[in-house]
Amino acid sequence: MTKIGKIDVKGAFIQTEMEGPPIYIKIAPETTKLIVELLPAIKTYVTADGILYCQLLKALYGCVQASRLWYNKLTRFLRTLGYEASLTDPCVMRKIVDGKISLLAIYVDDIL
Repeated sequence: MTKIGKIDVKGAFIQTEMEGPPIYIKIAPETTKLIVELLPAIKTYVTADGILYCQLLKALYGCVQASRLWYNKLTRFLRTLGYEASLTDPCVMRKIVDGKISLLAIYVDDIL
């Protein structure tokens, strides 16, 4: 019997830790003011021109590395479950149990 389903992983990229050299984002002065109002201790990290720089600890949509980091995290997990990547398409994972084949197709943050 064939069963087909789809999983949309909510917040997939933000669940993924950054790797490699640190990446910093620049927070606009208007946003920095709001952050300082909520967290006054942050003021010590604000530059003289009112800008706050923050190091990314988690991947964000739009980061060049985000898709690769998410793919690596997901496939490491799937390998612990016994899945292996297809030789012809690394975004297709397969697992054979009792003669039955389970296929997963990975597209960004969707699993089919």
